[in-house]
Amino acid sequence: MKSISLLVFSCFLIITTAHAQTTIAVNNARVWTGNAAQPWAEALVTENEMIIYVGSNIGAKKYIKASTKIIDAHQNMVTPGFIDSHVHFILGGLDLVSVQLRDVTSKEMFVQRIADFAKTIPANQWILSGTWDHTLWGGELPQVTWIDAVTPNNPVFISRSDGHMYLANTAAMKQPYADNKRDKGLFIRPLDSIYHFVSHADKAGLQVMVHAIGDDAINKQLDIFERVAKENGDKDRRFRIEHAQHIDPADIPRFAALKIIPSMQPYHAIDDGRWALKCIGPLRAKTTYAFKSLIKAGAKPAFGSDWYVAPPSPMMGIYAAVTRRTLDDKNPEGWIPEQKISLEEALKAYTQNPAFSSFDEKRKDSIEVGKLADFVLLDTDLIKISPEKIREVKVMTTVVGAKVVFEKW
Repeated sequence: MKSISLLVFSCFLIITTAHAQTTIAVNNARVWTGNAAQPWAEALVTENEMIIYVGSNIGAKKYIKASTKIIDAHQNMVTPGFIDSHVHFILGGLDLVSVQLRDVTSKEMFVQRIADFAKTIPANQWILSGTWDHTLWGGELPQVTWIDAVTPNNPVFISRSDGHMYLANTAAMKQPYADNKRDKGLFIRPLDSIYHFVSHADKAGLQVMVHAIGDDAINKQLDIFERVAKENGDKDRRFRIEHAQHIDPADIPRFAALKIIPSMQPYHAIDDGRWALKCIGPLRAKTTYAFKSLIKAGAKPAFGSDWYVAPPSPMMGIYAAVTRRTLDDKNPEGWIPEQKISLEEALKAYTQNPAFSSFDEKRKDSIEVGKLADFVLLDTDLIKISPEKIREVKVMTTVVGAKVVFEKW
């Protein structure tokens, strides 16, 4: 049950391992281990990709050699390595070299950015991606007439930030949208086709992950997963529903009961929360990005960013899940505050749960002896700051397989 992302990650380890430090020791730290048997420590030591010691500063000393790289954490926080459960890696890379429209706040700025970018590329080269958000300039959708004059020599196909421009949104609802009674969303594929693909993939031993947004879409996908599990026999599948936004309250307990993982992106809650209420109404909003309800019901949400659609920042994701303060700062107590979760729950959703979702919990879901030395050192202790400050926290050091791959001092 390997995924492409895991294969790429494995190749990265193979490439870098030969140059890894023999031993790394981190001391004077606030180590949140993610290990229930030893939740906190002040030091850790790694060797040959693995963690060989977790405990006190004094205990770590016996593992330190002349060649050991010592990192003094200055009482800042160390956590297991963050895992992004949902990224569009190739499209995200292409987005980085295309016109940047995510922060555009007016028609004039939109046109100017595209005009400026068109001057930097050859004639006939496509202008793609863009990831604009029309709600930032009042809600008027961009028109081709805006850009015809500034792109006479380049074909243009630029998308909204969610990637669904010129396509109906994938949100399939049981009821019409609150702001458009004729629109209930749609299923991208017929349900019998989805069942066919899921069943055959499951029989072939593949882990199945399906995008589903909207109460009806999620309900139907849960039904399909339940049917396939019954027909194909009992095994450890770890089916996933990507996004799992706008859940029917009656379906929330089914995630845990059916052992289905909700793969969710907290940043969307504080982004979409600026305007979603008028689209889906107050009732359905109560179980939109229902982090708390799912955890309370026993599910294991695996958090991610959805980059390039949203910033690839675990700190912003944790901030969003803990505060639910929308980006426009109009919800200081949180948008749907009853769905806020604790800091520890958010940390688990970025470390333990994603590792479990990819069958890697025996290798990298916590800081404990015998697991991969994947961890990060932050510039503060998350426990000691107010939740509103979490988005300002920076990563100072990133260690992958006992190799320092990023350092900011």
